[in-house]
Amino acid sequence: MADVLRPLAGLEDAVFFATLLDGLILQHVQAIADAEDDLDWNVNVDHTLRAGPPVRRRRPHEPATRPTRLLTRGAAKITSPSLTGLLDTSLNLPPTEVAHFLGRLLVHLTSCELRRIEQWERVPWWTFINADAMSREYQQLLGVGITRDLVAVQAEVASTRTVARLNVHGHVIHVDSPWVLTSVSQAQFWKGRDFRSTSGDGEVADCLSVDISAWDRPGILYGRPGLKCTPDEVRREVWAQLKAGLNGAGRQVLADADLHSWFMDPAVTGLGGPAPSNREQLLIHPVGTWYDRPSSRTAVPNLFLAGDYVATDIGLATMEGANESARRAVNALLDTAGSTAPRCRVRRLHRPPELAFLHKLDEIRYRSGLPNLFDRG
Repeated sequence: MADVLRPLAGLEDAVFFATLLDGLILQHVQAIADAEDDLDWNVNVDHTLRAGPPVRRRRPHEPATRPTRLLTRGAAKITSPSLTGLLDTSLNLPPTEVAHFLGRLLVHLTSCELRRIEQWERVPWWTFINADAMSREYQQLLGVGITRDLVAVQAEVASTRTVARLNVHGHVIHVDSPWVLTSVSQAQFWKGRDFRSTSGDGEVADCLSVDISAWDRPGILYGRPGLKCTPDEVRREVWAQLKAGLNGAGRQVLADADLHSWFMDPAVTGLGGPAPSNREQLLIHPVGTWYDRPSSRTAVPNLFLAGDYVATDIGLATMEGANESARRAVNALLDTAGSTAPRCRVRRLHRPPELAFLHKLDEIRYRSGLPNLFDRG
């Protein structure tokens, strides 16, 4: 980790970054990305899937609400953005803005758990990265873009503790799409599985799942918001926005011939009519709501809770959070019953041991009323 920390040392002085060449900035980006990549946040779901019977299973990164699924005949060619790729894109921003964002990432990465829970839980991501003082491109990419990737969380209300700790693998952020789309190719998560032989009619090579985050904005085909479109119009609009964002500059990622069929979440009803509705609304966690969330064990001896709203290590509405809360509920039930059955193993998010010293240092500073060592506002 020494090689990682050396380039990060320059982050103490934000002015220093204004003079860096792109290559040196990328060195900082890669250093932070390497540390963030260690934060594998589907540990409990992955364990459950591996331990289960060899049946046709859902992928481990299943979002809580998925309005549209598109089955494609060709293997998905959509590249998902890592933290490195996202910040590489952001190098079109002024160097001072890139430097500022990297500095904010470093602050959270080196913050102790106590500061994250008691301070950053109360600060919106938008405020933490100082988005109001930055360019529209900065706001769109590093504010809205990152948080929309986290299953439609809003940057203005989502807590920094929730957003900053996650590096979501496999998701694509369609930053310029009017309906603020995010997508994920499902086949990539099942290495060694022949998607054609296990799904559909033998012609389906992949399933592209798409989330619509902004249902109230006009689209590019019909000029109407999603709420005013019929399900079939929503499908056409989503496909058009995907192609508009991914195709271009002599490259074709999606073609109409690739589309095999589509499916819309049945919980979304009444589209195009007077009363559109979503029966399974996504649970998000605005700033400060961590303190109101219950644990799996309650004061009622025979009442145990599980679900997105339960306090978990990941703190986000995902299958991982639901899985972790279920494990905790089962363990609490077994404890209450005095059972000798083995307990479910609950895996926490990985904490890079290389950062332990900085976390301990930050805890000392936090308890002393001091900001994080790298926090320059």
